Amino acid sequence: MGNKRIGLVVVFAAVVALWGQQSKVVGYFPDWWDWFGASEVDYTQVTHVAWSFVDPSSAALNTFSETKRIKMDALVAAAHGASVKVILSLGGSGSGSAFSTMAADETVRRQFLKDLKAFLIARSLDGVDIDWEFVLQADSASIRLLVEEMRDTLGTTYSISAAVPCSNYWAQWFRAERFIEDMDWLGVMTYDMTGSWASSATYNSPLYPSTVAPDLSLSQSMKYWSETRGIPKEKLLAGHPFYGYVFEKVATPGASGFGNVTYIDYREVVPQLAAWTLHWDEEAEVPWATNASGNYVTWNDGASLAIAARWVRDNGYAGSILWDLSADYYQEKHWLLDSVGTILLGSTSAIPEKSRKQNSISNNIVKRYNLLGQRKR
Repeated sequence: MGNKRIGLVVVFAAVVALWGQQSKVVGYFPDWWDWFGASEVDYTQVTHVAWSFVDPSSAALNTFSETKRIKMDALVAAAHGASVKVILSLGGSGSGSAFSTMAADETVRRQFLKDLKAFLIARSLDGVDIDWEFVLQADSASIRLLVEEMRDTLGTTYSISAAVPCSNYWAQWFRAERFIEDMDWLGVMTYDMTGSWASSATYNSPLYPSTVAPDLSLSQSMKYWSETRGIPKEKLLAGHPFYGYVFEKVATPGASGFGNVTYIDYREVVPQLAAWTLHWDEEAEVPWATNASGNYVTWNDGASLAIAARWVRDNGYAGSILWDLSADYYQEKHWLLDSVGTILLGSTSAIPEKSRKQNSISNNIVKRYNLLGQRKR
């Protein structure tokens, strides 16, 4: 009887502690735009800003340009002034070879970690994010050594995180369950679920599986990492895209034949909304549209991202990562960041209504969800 009571107390305390934790909202900050700097970030809607990107090499750290140093220092000053942390994201798209070369060589790896710590100290940064795209079978041992030695080098002062693939195809060799104790979180890249590489034009980041896209969705990806891979939910963040794709010569989602595919930021989507024919997939919980040129558009708007963020919070995950902070910055406002931040960092569960430039279909979805509450899946 006594042991059962103690066990219940421990479980209850753990649940209360989890409820009391603030969600993490990690916004990736692209370093390549001249027009987007520290003053353009809404620090009230994020907990972390990830400077993106620096190559995973000592050479890149030691030749960091003066222009970028000034920009990074301004970002750190502004973020720290708002009690927001700034982390350094290493790698990015196509970084697999650079990571492999560095991490596989003990001498090179250890020198890199020494230089990395010096860089973090010099720039007053708060952590490191590993964006190794992608870890191959031959890299499995190397990434474990890299993370373990990174933790030994940095201690507990700095956070260590990673952006990881959304499905087993690329994630199978990123065996984070073997070294998750040395990591603060994994940000699951629950986007790019369609594109020029795909067999059909589906959705960029649907919340649920659907008739159009039965095999890939945010909810399936998060359950893959938490249930199949065994990563604790309190160390998993879901990914939300501030961009979409335009497929040429596609009339409806799910088409297997299409022309060119174009990446489109949300700030480019907004001015075109009035000219598109808008739809909402109630299975996937995402908008889609067609235009007069016969093209199909998949993207995530404020309603779909708020619904997804509420699913993340209600299902006990640690928060969200956002790619990227510049992509939704339109008319000096962060249209999508506001939706995600309101849900994860605010005191309300209501989906925020957009004052302007929001399609009527999404406005109806917002009202329906705020009135009836989100369905459980």
